[in-house]
Amino acid sequence: METNFYRNCNDEVVVKLIGKLTIELPGLEANLQEQLRIRKIIEEVIYNYEVTSK
Repeated sequence: METNFYRNCNDEVVVKLIGKLTIELPGLEANLQEQLRIRKIIEEVIYNYEVTSK
């Protein structure tokens, strides 16, 4: 019997996006307030989605 485990990965996606943006935008690394603002925007955009891993 095959069991499929569903896992909502929204939080993981947010963390990975912030990490990638911090690498690509060097000024963002030292600016915690801007990171938090971007995190809030991302969370608002994906609020109605359930992201899952492949």
